Amino acid sequence: MLLVSLGSLLLRPPHVHTPAAASLVRRRAGPLLACGVPGARSLSGTRKEADRLLSRAFKKTAKANERATACERKEEALLAAAEPDLKELEALPNCAELRAAAVEQAARLERLRALVDGLAALKGAGGAREAELMAEADALGVADAPPARPEKVPRKPKGPRRQAPRVPYRTFVVSEGAEVRVGRSSKDNDRLSIDPAFRDSDDWWLHAGGVPGSHVVVRTRSLEQASGGGADTLPAEVAMDAAVLAAYYSKASEGGVVPVSLVRARQVKKPQGAKPGLVQLSGDVTTIKVDWRRERPRLARLEKDEVPLPVDE
Repeated sequence: MLLVSLGSLLLRPPHVHTPAAASLVRRRAGPLLACGVPGARSLSGTRKEADRLLSRAFKKTAKANERATACERKEEALLAAAEPDLKELEALPNCAELRAAAVEQAARLERLRALVDGLAALKGAGGAREAELMAEADALGVADAPPARPEKVPRKPKGPRRQAPRVPYRTFVVSEGAEVRVGRSSKDNDRLSIDPAFRDSDDWWLHAGGVPGSHVVVRTRSLEQASGGGADTLPAEVAMDAAVLAAYYSKASEGGVVPVSLVRARQVKKPQGAKPGLVQLSGDVTTIKVDWRRERPRLARLEKDEVPLPVDE
């Protein structure tokens, strides 16, 4: 009877399993996962990650201990004073919590050290000792690979540096809301005085007499918009504001009296082949005298009236 039973068991088709055979298969599945089957933990990867975390734990433990010790020493010094400074005491962090954190970090360091030593001592994969060490690795948060690095966010392409085209002048808004333009360099003076893109023929033009300096243009259009006045007259205060700017942005001495020439922009011509900034005036020329002893306060006001240039300029 026994032989027949064994024979019938041995003659069963391979795909038919008894409950006992199924149990045998389940019991054998555990060790197979620990030996490199998909889903298993890599022993070599766990060793490397444990080494990395141990190195970090040394640094964290040292820093935690330093913070706790510094706090305790400062607290001790404050309490030892005849009249402890209550504000400094209140500003101190909780020294007990810092020390507890340092002790906890030191305990983690020792566990990681024991894990690293245990993994290094393993002769091969499998067995109860490996399972025990892997369970400890799980408890300490030691994986079998370093955490994935965050993906680099692609840099936004840089746009053009200038947000606005460069203009060849500084801008001031002076008396009666008039716009006054002051050339920024010799080449800029040429553009401001000659190029219709930057001045109209009816605009007023000023320059300090006999010395190098910025060309100055008073925009007639701004006068018409602000006061409704005509283009034929230039208000005295506006004229003096512009003359002070012409004198200030020139090589003239900032003492005594500086003569400033005043004409219409259409009277300004650029001789052929002339150096940058050199122009020729035609027709009647009016002279405004800027007396620095009286006009210092006006200059201080005008400096506040300058419109800021774009950031890139």
